[in-house]
Amino acid sequence: MAVFVQVPEVATTVVFRRTPEGDSDLIVTGPRTRGRYHPLRLPTTCVRVPVRPSRVRAALGVSPERLVNRAVRLTDLWGGAAVDLAGELAAFAPSRWIDVDRLAQPRDAFPDRLRPHSLPGHLPQPPADDPALERVAAIRARISAELERRGGAQDGGEPKRRSGLRDGGELVEFAIGELTGTTARLGEVAARAGVSERRLRTLFTRDVGLSPKHVARIGRLRTVLTLAGTRGWAAVADDAGFFDQAHMISDFRALMGVPPAAYLNGRTPGPTPCVPLSAGPDVGFDLRAQPLTQVAVVG
Repeated sequence: MAVFVQVPEVATTVVFRRTPEGDSDLIVTGPRTRGRYHPLRLPTTCVRVPVRPSRVRAALGVSPERLVNRAVRLTDLWGGAAVDLAGELAAFAPSRWIDVDRLAQPRDAFPDRLRPHSLPGHLPQPPADDPALERVAAIRARISAELERRGGAQDGGEPKRRSGLRDGGELVEFAIGELTGTTARLGEVAARAGVSERRLRTLFTRDVGLSPKHVARIGRLRTVLTLAGTRGWAAVADDAGFFDQAHMISDFRALMGVPPAAYLNGRTPGPTPCVPLSAGPDVGFDLRAQPLTQVAVVG
């Protein structure tokens, strides 16, 4: 059975989906703290757009903390406007199956190592001039524009600190890059940002939904995923910021369910069958219920 993987990620993400029957919707997935394995099902269209940490509350109307390891229909947050937007986006849907998450992602607040990650390597890739890429880009641009319109500028009225960063989303985005792109500790990152560790933790809870420690942990895991197979495991552990190889293996197993060598060789936990999202006003849907890594294009 073909299996695809949802690896841990920091971002809250808006996902456009379209079924082979032509039904379209938009869902919101929160930060994911553990890897998930699902049967690879085709062909459901999924195009993902990460939301800037400083925009989540204003744009979506919900705290990122409430979305951790969960998914919710966008209609439960935006009402009929989400239905209208999904219908508009359906007109952009490309005409055949492609793996969107392996295409170049737009610039956003998250470092490359925290962008969507997909495992299967046998999926066909379109040429650079394929019209499907323009359609995917149009879907992303339309969702991004609506998020920006609803989110607005959140930090414009706050004074800049000595670091040159505003005390809000801009600061959090800087800290995400430092915690996931370097081996710096929380105290060092807080000092560079010009705030206390306590203040930084508060901002992460408010804007990301995860603690700085967990964000750094996800960053190290994704570095391992990026480097796996390119060098020895000891070198991978060192480059990813682990104390040693044993700590890397232990952390990888805790987040992904198997050691890195087993994962690299395709020996993953058994897939969890996907079930439909339940409708309702409460933000309380289990993220494990939805396959959101791959995209199939409906024609």
